[in-house]
Amino acid sequence: MKKKPIVLFVDDDEEQLKQWETLFKNDHEVRTAKNEEGAIQLVRTLECEAILFLDYHLGGGRNGLEVLTRLFANVRYPLVVNFVTGDSSLQGTLLGIRGVYGCHLKPVKPEVIQASINNIGKEILDLKFGSTHDPLTGLLNRRGLEIAAVHELAFAARDMTVTACINVDVDDLKPINDVYGHSSGDRAIEHIASQLREHARMNRKVDLVSRIGGDEFVAILPRTSFENALFIAKQLEIYVAESTIPVEDKKSGTWRRIQVGITTGVAVLDPSDIHQDNYEKTLWNLVKASNTVMEEQKKKKKVGR
Repeated sequence: MKKKPIVLFVDDDEEQLKQWETLFKNDHEVRTAKNEEGAIQLVRTLECEAILFLDYHLGGGRNGLEVLTRLFANVRYPLVVNFVTGDSSLQGTLLGIRGVYGCHLKPVKPEVIQASINNIGKEILDLKFGSTHDPLTGLLNRRGLEIAAVHELAFAARDMTVTACINVDVDDLKPINDVYGHSSGDRAIEHIASQLREHARMNRKVDLVSRIGGDEFVAILPRTSFENALFIAKQLEIYVAESTIPVEDKKSGTWRRIQVGITTGVAVLDPSDIHQDNYEKTLWNLVKASNTVMEEQKKKKKVGR
């Protein structure tokens, strides 16, 4: 039996949600939410790719782009985004945003929704996901981080709030590859990614976690002071150090569990330093600053051994 495509509708109009569910439930697996928190739960519990129709004016004080940024930080599977809005002046702007597939004006006819669903094949879903997410860990990759972080930096510039960055580097990954093989090295990377993701979800709801290199991760923390970011970074180090991963000794063929450590570096961006004409440059300047601190911490660790 062919699996029904999953379609998510997020709208604060409950009558509209009921209408969409009634119209599309026979041929699609329809899931609905009426607010931002409900939408986050929808994407967190996804078990495969999905198509999203998101009301731009969802309510709750945030616009559709702000909601989308938070959804993007929580999704692990391909998600193709379609905005729904009653403001025709937004159409061109929204369609020009990377990661947005369509924008439909209210009232939206059912046949328009159906046509959009039909035009979005699994190939498009996989392509979009592959271009913004790391295939090994499912975290955002460099491009995905740019797309999500640009929105956050725009909000930071508007609201005059600070943005923190935690740079995370895996300790001694090369010895793990040499002794236990590259599959164990990959397992270590996946383990660290999982720990970072779960720690972020347990403690905060809007952080963007990304794998930007072989053993390098970045977490962007909106509205976070240096002191709070430093506390979170140290908690991450402890959280990861207290866990272990299974590895196979290449020589003996026996399995054992080993600890994997991380080193972190923290930097904070003042809103006055945001280049509003080049958010990408601002992002990578912030990442570079946190990387410099991380490298200094790594040197201190080696001296202390």
